[in-house]
Amino acid sequence: MSLNDLTAEQVRLMLEKMDFHFSTEAHVARALGAELGTESRAYKEAQDKCQELFVVRSALDKRWRELVQLEEVRRRSGVAA
Repeated sequence: MSLNDLTAEQVRLMLEKMDFHFSTEAHVARALGAELGTESRAYKEAQDKCQELFVVRSALDKRWRELVQLEEVRRRSGVAA
């Protein structure tokens, strides 16, 4: 399944989950940095994971905006979704 196969509601729910995961991973990275230092392997891996999550979240956000715009155009024109 690709992002193009998802509804706006499905993408919105995925965004909520991504926000939670990103927030959790960022918290872990900060804690690791404080405990082990920012040069530690664990900290760098947590930072890399945050970057990966950010990229995925950005793609989801872009698709959600596209779907919301499409739904608005359909609503205005009276076309069923």
